[in-house]
Amino acid sequence: MSSKAEKLGKDIAEWARSLRFGWYTLLFFGVFVIGMVTLSHTMSVYVQQQQEIRTMRESLQRAQEQVAAQTKSLENWQDPEFIKAQARDRLFYVLPGESQLAIIKDIEIPRVREGVSSAELTPAKQQWTNNLLASVVVAGLAADPAVETQQAPQAPAEQQEEKKQEE
Repeated sequence: MSSKAEKLGKDIAEWARSLRFGWYTLLFFGVFVIGMVTLSHTMSVYVQQQQEIRTMRESLQRAQEQVAAQTKSLENWQDPEFIKAQARDRLFYVLPGESQLAIIKDIEIPRVREGVSSAELTPAKQQWTNNLLASVVVAGLAADPAVETQQAPQAPAEQQEEKKQEE
């Protein structure tokens, strides 16, 4: 391995010696470094200004929205009907000939809970498919709505329950 490392070191040394750094190369490199230093400050100032411009535009947008809201509010206060409505709502004023009725909400009605729900599933008392089929059959067999209200045909599920009760 040492021979490979030595050979690699010699190759790098030969490559480095083959490079010729003249005055023009050093001058170009120096100008490049000075240009980068000069431009880096200018670019950082440019990026900072762009961020400030973006912030100012957002601030301007918010200010314009506030002005629009205030203008709309001012227009509302120029309307006599709006002023009357505000006087009635806020100050409880009434026009001549009217009487004031104030509703005071001082009674709390407790909520009524019927039954207790549980996390367990319970089986349905009737199958929904039978009820759906019965509804379709009833709707299809009904000729006249007036006749249907007087004597409605029984659903198949109800007929089966009646037969079970009779037996």
